[in-house]
Amino acid sequence: MTSFGQIVHHLRHSDHAAVLGGRVARQFADELHIQPLPFALPRYQSLLCWDARTAGDGGIQWLKQQVAAIARVPN
Repeated sequence: MTSFGQIVHHLRHSDHAAVLGGRVARQFADELHIQPLPFALPRYQSLLCWDARTAGDGGIQWLKQQVAAIARVPN
């Protein structure tokens, strides 16, 4: 699957289940049966990496700032 839309399509036409993040699942609440997991999942970590050779590139610096700002948005 390459997108959440494809996962939802697959779930609608199969007897499979999926674990999705709450924010994503709520977008499809009218199409899916959503229930909480009976156990806690470990938190995941996202990393922002770039090649050191591009450290002086203004466009790369801007992009890093934008991605970092988005990542800090509370859920």
